[in-house]
Amino acid sequence: MNCFHCGNRLGKGDICLTCGQDVRLFKKIVAASWRYYDEALKKARMRNLSGAIDDLKNSLLLYKKNTEARNLLGLIYYEMGETTEALIQWVLSDNMDETGHHASDLLVKVQSDQVELQKGNLTIRKYNQALRYAKGDSEDLAILQLNKVLSTNPKMVKANLLLALLHFKARQPAKAAAYVEAALKVDRCHPMALRFAEELGQKEVHKTAVKEKAVVSKDAQVRRQLSGNDVIVPTYKENKIGLQTVIEVLIGLALGAALVAYLIMPSRISSLRDDFNQTINSYNERLSAKEAIITANESEIEALNERIAKLQENVQSADDNTSNVVKEYGKLLEASQLLAADEYLQGIKMFLTVDASQVPDRTFRDVYQSMDEEFKTNGYTVLLEAGRRQYDSRQFETSTEYFLTCLDLAPEEETVEAHFWLGLAYLNMGEQESANPHFEKIIEIAPESNFAQQAATYIR
Repeated sequence: MNCFHCGNRLGKGDICLTCGQDVRLFKKIVAASWRYYDEALKKARMRNLSGAIDDLKNSLLLYKKNTEARNLLGLIYYEMGETTEALIQWVLSDNMDETGHHASDLLVKVQSDQVELQKGNLTIRKYNQALRYAKGDSEDLAILQLNKVLSTNPKMVKANLLLALLHFKARQPAKAAAYVEAALKVDRCHPMALRFAEELGQKEVHKTAVKEKAVVSKDAQVRRQLSGNDVIVPTYKENKIGLQTVIEVLIGLALGAALVAYLIMPSRISSLRDDFNQTINSYNERLSAKEAIITANESEIEALNERIAKLQENVQSADDNTSNVVKEYGKLLEASQLLAADEYLQGIKMFLTVDASQVPDRTFRDVYQSMDEEFKTNGYTVLLEAGRRQYDSRQFETSTEYFLTCLDLAPEEETVEAHFWLGLAYLNMGEQESANPHFEKIIEIAPESNFAQQAATYIR
């Protein structure tokens, strides 16, 4: 254990021998963190993964450098099919661990199989899409998407429980019970799975899980007798959506790169200016010492003036590049913040103004490509549905913003529906001249479609 103040290794006493800091309370906090880890390890062995996650989060809340707890938390997430959460914990552990290589080995093992890693990313996207279908009352599409998820990763607890809920809603209790049972095989004491089991009448499953939780709780009371000096930590649960977490991590990396660029570029500019000043001073001294041969050295003076001009251009160019980089980082950050605040339309509009060619940084491009892929995959559908909701609410002017943005997100041949609803919105606003070009566009790109026939009617 290292001192929290100076970082040197601590002895058995309550005072750091290096800096003299009182570490009594610090040692109690670390000890409490390890007790939570021990409880989590025991629960994990009994497949009470939900209880283990709670204990591990409390352990890390007390002492964030407990890499064993973080590694175990990643393994549990991985077992439950949440590959992204597992990788986040292992990356953090690898950065904090100064002695061991456990987290590094786990990362190498997972990342070495690129096929499985791609499957994991695709699974998360399909699950998120299924969740959107379920929220949009498209249960059939959600069930199809979730079946694809489970065919790739049958241990994903969230997918099993969502399927159970959808089948229960469709009055198919037998199928719902099967998916609940599959979730309980992975996590025997998952609170939501137990509640589903009770609702579905799986009394034996519920009683067994409750008994196992009681055994763990009773044994924990025997092993942990709190003294007056023990630290009592309130339960803290952190719920994060996988995609939002990935985006937040990538944004953090992008901001770090931006800060590095912002700190390095001024020093480079200062170096160029010093070089410029030194060159001027040097040649001024030579000119004052050799005034008699100025005429003979006119060509040399002209060359020096050209070099000075180039140095000035370099300084100006460096200033301009730094300003552009910071500006594009700011746009990307604002777009991500708008998305996090559920301002999907404004987030897409801001993202479309980002000029990725201005920033050569790899981290920036990774973030940009990730968001670009998200908008290309889901942006058109999300905005079209939102625009139709506004249209149905007779908010015609507001709906046009959504439909116009749709035209920037998809190829021309896929924008027939957006043109159609945009034309209808303008008609309802009494703007026939604005509506006609969109109806004509439908006839141009899809002349045989039903939309084209309706568009011709509206034009007439």
